[in-house]
Amino acid sequence: MAKIMNPVTQMVLMTLLVACQPTDGSQTLQQIEVSTPVTTSTGMEVLPAGEISFPALRQVQDRTLLPAHGTVVFKVIHWNDFHGALLERTTTEGMWIPGIARLASFVKAESSVLGPDHTLVLDAGDWSPVGNPKIIDIQMNLFKGMGLDAMTVGNHDLWRGLPALVDFALDARPVEVLSQNMMGRDAGECMKSPVINGYQIYEITGDEDAVVRVAVVGLGMEALERSNVQSAYKTICYTDPVAAYETLYPSLVEREKADVVIVVSHSWLDLEKDFARQTNALGIAPDLIISGHSHTLMNTPEVIGKTRIAEVGDFGRAIGIFDLVYHRDSATLDTTWRQVVLNPCSPVDADTQAGLLQAFPDNMVIEEQPCISNQVPSNVVYLTALKPLKVRVGYWSLGVGTFPATEGGMVQGERIISHGIFFPNGLFAHAPSELVYDLDGAYTQFHAVINLKEMPCGNGAQFAIALDGREVFRSDVLRPESEPVEVSLDVSGTKRLILRTDDLGSNECDTTIWGDPYIE
Repeated sequence: MAKIMNPVTQMVLMTLLVACQPTDGSQTLQQIEVSTPVTTSTGMEVLPAGEISFPALRQVQDRTLLPAHGTVVFKVIHWNDFHGALLERTTTEGMWIPGIARLASFVKAESSVLGPDHTLVLDAGDWSPVGNPKIIDIQMNLFKGMGLDAMTVGNHDLWRGLPALVDFALDARPVEVLSQNMMGRDAGECMKSPVINGYQIYEITGDEDAVVRVAVVGLGMEALERSNVQSAYKTICYTDPVAAYETLYPSLVEREKADVVIVVSHSWLDLEKDFARQTNALGIAPDLIISGHSHTLMNTPEVIGKTRIAEVGDFGRAIGIFDLVYHRDSATLDTTWRQVVLNPCSPVDADTQAGLLQAFPDNMVIEEQPCISNQVPSNVVYLTALKPLKVRVGYWSLGVGTFPATEGGMVQGERIISHGIFFPNGLFAHAPSELVYDLDGAYTQFHAVINLKEMPCGNGAQFAIALDGREVFRSDVLRPESEPVEVSLDVSGTKRLILRTDDLGSNECDTTIWGDPYIE
């Protein structure tokens, strides 16, 4: 990939040539006239509002109908709020950042399951390394190597100003930078057309030559440009995302003939829910919303009408995967979702790591954390993969593979670690707690490592296990300083598995953990 040019200098020195895609799929070139930039009070160079010309936008295509037979299996890999977290490190708050080499390793391996032609890789915004523009071209080059297909624009991605963003979007190709409701300003007023392309159509082939058309639409919350106030943002405005999407939707389904619609949006999760409610009510709801901006680590997607919403924290610490099957004959979409939270035992992609070491100066150190994991057999079913019939916890919320809060040695969103052992599929259920699972008599063995997170307080707790309502196990009193205890039980024929933790009159610091519980 070519280095990203200094956008302001380049726009002053020459006229940019911008590619767009007309309806016949060929490329044409359009000249963009530019004017002399001015320097703001912040020292940033920006082009005066009302004197900016924008790149030509993708034209809608009149596509033919596809044969109504066959199925297409594909997947969507996604993340959000990466914030330029390229290097593995531990923050001053104790948060471990896995780095892009571990992210790349997972994405490449997951993409290879069905192949890149059956996998879409999406970023929901705030990818920019804020405060260090020198590494943005390095990051995009690594994103391309991972197979990233499309990304939307977050508030932190605007901090260098509109000219730089337009230049970045051009240089990012073949990665699509999308935003349907990010408009330019003319004399202070919002223009009626997006600054950059708002959507892209991807065609994925399945069995019997079946094809599914997937529309990926970029959006941001209204007035997103105000999230980080800079003089440069006077050239950009975000309009109502529902209105922008409603305007686009007929073109997507009537002319582009999209079968599946995915919105990649940088808005608060609560606003994504409102968007889903409104678009469902209008009968134009997207199938998926890949969310960003609120840094929420979700255990399960939010389901509103036909729409599923997923967001996976921040800094590349987690990745979401939608496994999808589109049935052409019934025009229906089967959807399952899972989340993977990286840990120091997650593999590192050698090519990406080599690129980092070559690109960064000697004073940029990759702080690798040692891998200490709980060894478990393969081909088992972790309880983290099952949806419990009942959840009751004494404090915070159920942690599925990660801690649900930041306190006393825990960091919210971090993989569960206790007594020096990582439990990548652990359950954190602060006592008193009760978790109920439906086994349907299909399993023979249950196994877990029970323990409490190390905290300098608390009088201890007990763990109990019941099978079909009958208690078959109760531990001794375990305290934060107690060593972990392994538990194995015969669960043959069991319909209901019940996991309880009981306090001893006070639940202060009863941070009870079911370490990597699995059934087989």
